[in-house]
Amino acid sequence: MVHFIFTTLSSCFSVSSVPDTGYHCINFLDFGTGTFNHFAVLIEQAAWLYYGYRLEILGDNVFFPQLWGAGMGFLAVNVGILGNVLSSS
Repeated sequence: MVHFIFTTLSSCFSVSSVPDTGYHCINFLDFGTGTFNHFAVLIEQAAWLYYGYRLEILGDNVFFPQLWGAGMGFLAVNVGILGNVLSSS
C-alpha cells in the first residue's frame, strides 16, 4: 500500500533544481504525463496482483511466464516513471 501511494504521488510531480542556489523544488508534471504514469501503475499493479492471486490462492501454476512477466512489466513502468520525473526539470 505504501508503494502504491508513493508511486501515485511521484507520478504527478517532478524535481528540479533552482538555479544558483543548490536547492531543489517539486513541480507538477503536465497532465498527460501524470495521467499516463498513474494509469500505467494501476494497470501493471492490477496484472501483478491478479497473477499473484491465481498463484497463491487458487494454486494455479502461473509463476513463469505470467507472474514473472507482470513483475518485469511493473519494474519497467517504475523505471519509466522515474525517468519521467528526473527528465522533466
